[in-house]
Amino acid sequence: MGVSKSRSSEEKWADLWNSGILSSGETTILEEEQQKFVTWMQNDDSLWDYELKIGSSKSMQEDLLQFVAEHIKSLPAYHFILRYFLMRYKLRLGDDNLKGLWNHIETGKWRVHETDGQSGLAALFKRIRDRLAPDVDGKTAALGKSDYNDILSALSAALRTEYPDELIAARLGKSGRWSTYFHALIEKPDYGKLQDVALALDWNWEIYSVFRMKALKYRGINFLEREDVLMFLTLKYARDCNLRCYPAFRALSGMYPQYANNMSYKDARDLLPTYNEESSARVGELLQDTLEHDGRLAAHYRSCLFNSPDNDLEKIFRNLQLMRAAKITRSFQEAFHEQWNIAAEAIIRGDFTDADSPRQMRHEIFRYLYGGNVEKLVVDPGTNNRRIADLPDKYMISLAPAGVTDYFLDSREFLNTRIRDEDFYRETMTTDQARQRNLLLTLVFLHYQSRCGEVSSYEERLSNFDFEATDLLESCGFLSLHSGYAYDAFLKLLLACEYPLDLFQFIWYKKTGSVV
Repeated sequence: MGVSKSRSSEEKWADLWNSGILSSGETTILEEEQQKFVTWMQNDDSLWDYELKIGSSKSMQEDLLQFVAEHIKSLPAYHFILRYFLMRYKLRLGDDNLKGLWNHIETGKWRVHETDGQSGLAALFKRIRDRLAPDVDGKTAALGKSDYNDILSALSAALRTEYPDELIAARLGKSGRWSTYFHALIEKPDYGKLQDVALALDWNWEIYSVFRMKALKYRGINFLEREDVLMFLTLKYARDCNLRCYPAFRALSGMYPQYANNMSYKDARDLLPTYNEESSARVGELLQDTLEHDGRLAAHYRSCLFNSPDNDLEKIFRNLQLMRAAKITRSFQEAFHEQWNIAAEAIIRGDFTDADSPRQMRHEIFRYLYGGNVEKLVVDPGTNNRRIADLPDKYMISLAPAGVTDYFLDSREFLNTRIRDEDFYRETMTTDQARQRNLLLTLVFLHYQSRCGEVSSYEERLSNFDFEATDLLESCGFLSLHSGYAYDAFLKLLLACEYPLDLFQFIWYKKTGSVV
């Protein structure tokens, strides 16, 4: 099957993204705004130079915290996704109407309606473009709620026409609705949904890489993860073979399933004698060198890559699986458990725990960090089994000032930084990459804060924390510390306090209603 869009067209999109021509500048503005309060706190040490005890009444610090927290924000992933869709389908809203669209989505009351086939979709796009046409003074009319719903409906319908039928069937099943899928794509984009869009729209590797970074805060491909390798092969080489991306991806997935350890670790090491902790990048180089000739997919692989199993490629795939199993590089799971042990030791220091097991110790630390109300003992009906239940997020107390709706300390992003018991088990551990990154940052903060007293200046604190956090994040493939990200800015706020852990606890004790 031929490709619907030319490769040069997609390469142009990638060039525009990477050159910044299509960049909105929102991230830069946000970073500059959040840097203001960091600089301000550096110059007003007297406001943060004493210990903030849980339950104490220090209105000046609370007022200051509330004020600063209003400036902590992250750009939602849908900004990047919808901006791309608007450009792809040639809808130019203008800055004011774009802000109106963001506000409309954030109300949670946006809707998409069905269109009557291709003719109905064409009529809808014409109506929208007529509405957006500038007047004699070159100004675009201000849009209302119904206009925004029309725009979102048009984008939803247009995107659906580009999704292969097999992909729609796989995602929606027999009873699923496309509008529900589109809502989830906009409001809760994740690795799987971004992968769907990339395969459906035949993105090249460069565009996909930009979105991994912008929308998911993911730094780069992990060549020790099978899904990443399959996406790399598909988006980089499928069009060299004149194939659409989704069928090519499915073909690869079927030909190279998860392999059992049918190749000895010694054999794998013989193939990669010099590979070490940087093996993910090195395996990528090996994979590319094997498949390409003079920077292009070699003719041998062009004839078989998506059509038939190839012994050489099978060997590489087996090797990738074995290297991951041998833990030659750090996965998120490995880094999380390693950092938890370090943080737990820094928190406990043998002072307060009488735990008989690691799980019991975890719960003691949870209550210490987040307050006694963060967990409770419940009895399951029917079995009478007693278990410790996590405090649901819906029972968290709002900390937002009156009239403020977009408040970071009440946001899903902030609530998802709390470490929970489910995060310690492979079956229930989060797969959301933004949350994985923030959990690692939490752990780095928890063990770093115990050494803050050894550092004389706030600037040095930030520098040391940045070094430790970045080293860990990049080893797992995540983006380094960045002031434009809300949780990163929040941790910098905590480090401005003489006792960062006290401020961390104070906020969470307020959230869980545990402040005396």
